[in-house]
Amino acid sequence: MKELSKCVESNEFYFRVPPGQLQYQEAIEDIMELNTDLDSLTYDDGWTIIDSTPEILMRLTPNTLKGRKNWEIIVVIEKTIGDMIVYKAALLDRSTNDKIGLLTSFNNKQYILNEGERAIKSKAFGWWIGHYRMTAPLIFWNELKIRLTQ
Repeated sequence: MKELSKCVESNEFYFRVPPGQLQYQEAIEDIMELNTDLDSLTYDDGWTIIDSTPEILMRLTPNTLKGRKNWEIIVVIEKTIGDMIVYKAALLDRSTNDKIGLLTSFNNKQYILNEGERAIKSKAFGWWIGHYRMTAPLIFWNELKIRLTQ
């Protein structure tokens, strides 16, 4: 069983990588082995699972070489913080069908920069992907595992 680690500054969890690294190539088998039976003060922490659309996929796809891959949304959650909209998503790399990208996208570039991180332009105007590891509430990790078994 693989373990999620609790973030110190939020009610979210992360998987395996140190800060500042994007997760484009996570193996489905590793995600399936995650222990999501953890204590959490808030299961969803204000996030909502939403339906995927082509527009949301564009917002989550980096305008980079890796973004040229054929990505498909597995699960996406959304949270509104003031005027800012944030998505956290797991994307399946359709060219391999066994690798997952874990990405967080914002409609506010300055928010990412204020956190001391790099902002990567997405394929949608006005949307940016934070250059950091995925941290997400348990609702995300549980739903991802459920959808991978379907």
